[in-house]
Amino acid sequence: MTRFALTRIVWLAAAMVSVSAQAQDLKYEIGELQMGFTASVTSGIAIRTQDRNLNLIGKLNVPGQQNLCTADDCMSLSGDPAPNLRLVNAKGSYSGGNTDNGNLNYDKYDIVQASTRLTPTLAFSYGDWSGRVRGILFYDPVNDGFEETHPNTRFQPAHTKRPDGVSGRFARGGQLRDAYISNVLHVADRDVTITFGNQRLTWGESFLTPLNTLNTLGPPDAVLARMPGFELRELYRAVPALSIATEIVDGLSADVFYQWRWNPANAEPVGSFFSTNDFIGGGHYITLGLGQYAEDPDRKFRPAGISGQISHSSRTIELLSENYGRPKNGGQYGIQLKYYADSLFGGTELGAYYANYHSRLPHISVISANASCTRQGQAGSFVSALAVCQGFKINPNGLEPVPTDSMKAFLDYPEDIHMLGLSFSSNLGPFSLSGEYAYRPNMPLQVHATDVIYAGLAPAFPEEDINIPADLSILGLDSPFTIPGHRHIAPDFLSVYRGMGTTGYGPNQVIRGYERFKVGQFSLLGIHVFGPNDNYIGADQLQFLLEVSGTQIFGLPELSELQLEGTGNRSHYSEGADGTGSPTGQVDSLHINPTQQKDGAATSFSYGYRVALKGQYSRAIGDISLYPTILWFHDLGGISPATIDNYVAGRQQLSAQLDAEITQSIGAGMQYQIFTGGGRNNQRSDRDNLGMYVRYSF
Repeated sequence: MTRFALTRIVWLAAAMVSVSAQAQDLKYEIGELQMGFTASVTSGIAIRTQDRNLNLIGKLNVPGQQNLCTADDCMSLSGDPAPNLRLVNAKGSYSGGNTDNGNLNYDKYDIVQASTRLTPTLAFSYGDWSGRVRGILFYDPVNDGFEETHPNTRFQPAHTKRPDGVSGRFARGGQLRDAYISNVLHVADRDVTITFGNQRLTWGESFLTPLNTLNTLGPPDAVLARMPGFELRELYRAVPALSIATEIVDGLSADVFYQWRWNPANAEPVGSFFSTNDFIGGGHYITLGLGQYAEDPDRKFRPAGISGQISHSSRTIELLSENYGRPKNGGQYGIQLKYYADSLFGGTELGAYYANYHSRLPHISVISANASCTRQGQAGSFVSALAVCQGFKINPNGLEPVPTDSMKAFLDYPEDIHMLGLSFSSNLGPFSLSGEYAYRPNMPLQVHATDVIYAGLAPAFPEEDINIPADLSILGLDSPFTIPGHRHIAPDFLSVYRGMGTTGYGPNQVIRGYERFKVGQFSLLGIHVFGPNDNYIGADQLQFLLEVSGTQIFGLPELSELQLEGTGNRSHYSEGADGTGSPTGQVDSLHINPTQQKDGAATSFSYGYRVALKGQYSRAIGDISLYPTILWFHDLGGISPATIDNYVAGRQQLSAQLDAEITQSIGAGMQYQIFTGGGRNNQRSDRDNLGMYVRYSF
C-alpha cells in the first residue's frame, strides 16, 4: 500500500468509525459458511441554545404582527402605497411563510432531538462469496406526536399534531442501508469482483463538501446527519446496483455500475429543527404571496375588502404527491478508472469518471393555474369581463376572475444528468494531497421559485389591466379599482427567457422549474497527521485536513434575464410596489412584489474552505481515551444554486466535539454547533445547539 493511501485510510477510519471500539463480533461457522453479527445502540439529545431570529420568520408570524395584513392584504388595487409600505417596514422575511416551521416549533433551550437508534449488521462469507445486511431503526419520543406551533391563528389553531407521515421520516421508523452479495471471479489471472444489491458507491476525493462532487451516486441523508452521535459513514445512502470491479492491467483498474432503481436524497423533514422550507420533506401545500398572506392549509382565505366580493380564490396551492415528479428507475450507470503512476511525484493515483444519473435532489416545478374567466372576453374591457364572468363572485353562480389557487406544484427530479470527472491523490513531503474536478454539461439548476410561481399564475389573471369605475353601486366602490393583468401584478422572467414573449404560459401547462447549465466543481485537499512529538497540544496523534472547493456555473444569464434560486429573504427581482427597480422610482401598488431584491440569487462562482482537526488522547483519564474534533466551515464568496447549497458568502459553521471511548463497548460524546455569518442569506444562523450521546456496541 502506498504512503498516501495509508495516510488517507488512517484519516477516514478515524473520522468514520465510532469512537467506541466494536466489541467482539458474534461469530458463527458452519463448514465454509462464516457469519458475524454486530450492533450498536446510540441514544442522545440536542438542545437549542439560541433565540430565533425574527428576520427569518414570516412577517405574519412575528409576535404582534399577526393582523398586519388582515384589513387589506397589505395591497391596494386602487393606487394607495400605504398597505405595501406597512409590509415592507415590518419585521420578518418575505418568504418566511414557506420556510419557518422548523424555527417556530422549537424555542431556546427546547430539546430538538431525542433519538435512539439501533444499527444491526450481519456479514457472511462462503468461499469466494460474501455479503452484508445493515439497517437502522430509530425512535424519538420528543418529535413523535409533536405539537407544532402556529403563531398566526387566523386560519388554523395555535397547535396541531405533526402529521404521521412526517414523524415517520425522522421520529420513528427504519431504513435498510446495505443489503448485497459479492463474488470474486478469477478471469485470465485477474480477480473480478461482482457486487449485487443495496451498496454504497463512493467516488472521488472530496471529503467535507457534501454536494455536487464526484461522490454523488449515494443520495445524502439529512435525517441521520442531524441525529446526536451521527457517524459520517451514515451520510450517504446505499443504492440498488450491480457493480463490477477488476484490474485491467497492472496499475489500471476499472469499476462499472448499473443502478436499477432510483433513490432520492433524504431531505430535512418539514417542521424539524434544521428544516428551512415547509414543503420539501413531507409538505402538502405552498402559500402564495410574499409576506401578505397567513398560512391557510384548509383554504379558508378570502381576499380583503372589495376584492373579496369579486374573487373567492385562496392563496394556498396544492403540492402534489412526491411520486408525481419521480424519475424513471433505469438509465443510471457509470464507470470509474484508476491508474497508479509510480513515477509521478513518488507515486500518484489518477482517476477518471463518467456517470449518467437522475437527480437525487428535488426541484420545484408547477402546473399553471386555470384561466381567468376574463380571458374569454375583450382584453382590458370591464363590461366584457363582467359579462363573461357572469358578474364575478358577487353573483353566487358567477365565475372566478382570479383562480390563483388552481395552480399546483410538485417536486421534480430531472433525469439523465451527465457527469465527467478527474481526480488525483499523492504525497508532497509529509502531506497527503488530493483533488478532483467534476463537470456536468447539463446540470439542472432551480430557477428562482418565486419566478416559477409567477409564471404559473399568469393564466389566472387578465391579459391586460381591467379598470373598474368607481360609480358602480352594485360593487359598492367609492374609488377606482383595477384587476391587474398578469404582466403587471406578477411579471415573470422565465417565460420571456424561454422565448414566449409577454404572452406567458397557458392554463394547466407543466412548467419545469429548472434550467440546465454547464457546471464545474473542484475540490483540493491536504491531510497531515502529527505524531506525539510534533504537535503542541500533547496529543498522541493530531490529524489535520484542509479542503478548498468551489462551484462554477458557465453561461449564467444576467439577473435582468433570469435568476436562479439561491437562499435568503427573497422577494423578486421585478419592480417592487414601493418603486424599487422602476426606472422612474414610481410607486405602483398593483405589483404583488413588495420590493425589488437584487441579492440572494445564485452567482456564477462560489467557493469556500473547510478545516478539520481531530486529536487522540489514549488513556487520558484512567482507561478512558478522548478524541476532540473541531470542524470549521467558511464560505468565502458567491452563492451556490439552491439544490447544491455548498456556499453562501460569509456563512460560517463551527462544530466542536469531544468523544470518549470508555470501554471496548461503551462510548459517549458531546458536540456544540455554531451557525453564523452570511446575513439574511444564512437561513440557519439562529440554530446553535448542544448535543450529547452515549453508544453501546455489541
